[in-house]
Amino acid sequence: GPPARTFLPLLRHFVDRSVACPHARVYSKRYFSYAMRCRFDLRDSKGAVMERILGVNLSGWFIPEPWVTPSLYAATGASNAAELQEAMGTAAYNERMRRHYETFVSEDDFRRMAQIGLNAVRLPVPWYAFGSQESDASYISVVDYIDRAIEWADKYNIRVLLDLATVPGGQGDSNDSPTTPEAVAEWHSSTNGRHVALDVLERLADRYGEAESLLGIELLDTPQMSVRKSLFTMTDGIPAHYLRNFYRDAYELVRSHMPEDKIVVFSSSGHPGEWKHFMRGAKYENVYMDLHLYHYRDEYALDITSPRGLTTAISRNKRELKEAVATGFPVLVGEWSGAAIFANSSVTPEGRNAYERVFIANQLASFAPAAGWFFQTWKTEKRIAAWDARAALGTLGFYLLNVVHQLHPAKLRIQLILVKALLEFLMALLEILRGIQLRLFDQLMELAQNAVDVQNGANGEHKVHQQDDQQHRAHADRCPEGQRIDGSPHHRVHHPRCHHTEHAEHQRIAQADPAGDIK
Repeated sequence: GPPARTFLPLLRHFVDRSVACPHARVYSKRYFSYAMRCRFDLRDSKGAVMERILGVNLSGWFIPEPWVTPSLYAATGASNAAELQEAMGTAAYNERMRRHYETFVSEDDFRRMAQIGLNAVRLPVPWYAFGSQESDASYISVVDYIDRAIEWADKYNIRVLLDLATVPGGQGDSNDSPTTPEAVAEWHSSTNGRHVALDVLERLADRYGEAESLLGIELLDTPQMSVRKSLFTMTDGIPAHYLRNFYRDAYELVRSHMPEDKIVVFSSSGHPGEWKHFMRGAKYENVYMDLHLYHYRDEYALDITSPRGLTTAISRNKRELKEAVATGFPVLVGEWSGAAIFANSSVTPEGRNAYERVFIANQLASFAPAAGWFFQTWKTEKRIAAWDARAALGTLGFYLLNVVHQLHPAKLRIQLILVKALLEFLMALLEILRGIQLRLFDQLMELAQNAVDVQNGANGEHKVHQQDDQQHRAHADRCPEGQRIDGSPHHRVHHPRCHHTEHAEHQRIAQADPAGDIK
């Protein structure tokens, strides 16, 4: 256990807070500081020890995503579920989705999650989770498949966080670049969007609120919130007051069906500092903030193959987590991945994988102040290394997950430093071997070219000798035996044009000096 000099101030801290402000949230910046230094476990509102959340998202199961399951969108030209239904027709779309719901995630996936040390899943569900029959679109219910997920999770001791990921009109995406947003946020302007969202949340809480494997419900996924850009200008998105009122109403609805040991999660919308004085009343129990940390489309991100780029990304994680924890809410990193910017085109695929592993290890270390995290995502059809947990958190991930979950923070830092050093060494070794391979290939190609040139040269010289020999024999046949040079049986080999000239010179000398005195 921790020494008394750290335990007593922590105990005094809780006593002071409970007396002076009994409704205050248990978690605070000071609590997290002590908890991380003294290896305290996080506790829920009733004081029960909470296991650190190590999870994955199940994106692409109930809400089809082109990057997760491109086969669903093949030859349609669609980029989302609504466009896909319009392109295929309602009947064909629903039949394709039914087959997808049946096969994309199975019990074996939950078994494998448990094997590598994961203990939670974040399950995005659409606003039409209970089915929807409208004039312009029709969606089949997914609750039977949510039932399966809850059963499998209970079997393998995994907790499920249900996340309302879509709403009518669109909630936008706070993960998008502010200059080039890809999603639309018009939910607050829709006729019945708020009512639909509250209704599905209440029905989810009513159906699954008492389930042993339910971790809790997230009220919205990642809504794009409108914030002040300047004195007279606001950014696009959903007004902050609209989101605050919705979260309060939604909390009351889900809590009426869900006990207080289940958590209620709201999104920071990319601005954790904006929620400092939110939900301060005594009735708000076990409320968590969700923070998404991506670096692959951050306008300020740098190439992580450089030390500065990696340091900048990790520093941003720490800065945003510090800001989120300072609000007093326990924080979940609801989405993160190994994806990053690679500006160096010379990085090999092996080198890229090594860099991503180093990046993942550093991010895991930076999540220490959080109550847990969910990697994005569990599986993709093409097994994208930076996004597929089976690849990113597989062999190495098994070691890292257990290190993060079991070790004292000081030992954890040492272990992660060693892992980072090992990965950097392996990455450098791969680059060296790649360079040796390229040099050997170049040398082999050069040797092969030289062999071809030598062979071609030998063949050419052989042909020249054959031609000269033929000409020599033809000329020698015309020369008398006594007129051959030095009595040689073969005529001296010269350029063909010189044979007749030399023969004529021999005849002149022989006529001028019959005795052979002239040398």
